[in-house]
Amino acid sequence: MSPTEFESKYHTKVCPLTLYGMTSTLRELWKNQKPLSLPLNYKEQESFKTAFLKSKKPSRLAYQQLVEANCSYKISSQEKWSKVFPKARDLIWHDAYMTAIKCTKSAKLIEFHCRFLHQILATNVSLVKMGYKDDISCTFCRKEAENFTHLFWFCSKIELF
Repeated sequence: MSPTEFESKYHTKVCPLTLYGMTSTLRELWKNQKPLSLPLNYKEQESFKTAFLKSKKPSRLAYQQLVEANCSYKISSQEKWSKVFPKARDLIWHDAYMTAIKCTKSAKLIEFHCRFLHQILATNVSLVKMGYKDDISCTFCRKEAENFTHLFWFCSKIELF
């Protein structure tokens, strides 16, 4: 549907990029929609399309639907945490991701938090893989390879901080 068709049908002015974003989001939600098994006490709810068109903030509604659809599987960073710390499987990941945003306004701390959760901070092991360093030993203790787990949990020199 073109922006002019949308404007004439719904009598609402819309930015072409916004319309494209909404239609692509709806297409993606429609494609990923799973058939539901209805319980006995099921009361028919308003369809997503109807709710979307009635909503004053349709982008928020679409975002919530996408988040709910994507929460059903673990992303690779969550799997990495689960391998190192088995109790991480029980973690409420949404709360973990939102902690920095709720606690600080510092962009640097929020970025660090994100890189920490996704385990994408540069360590000597990763720098050797990229070809920037020759030695994988820990910068602080020089006893073990400086990987993410060693650096933040097991390095004897960093424990002093």
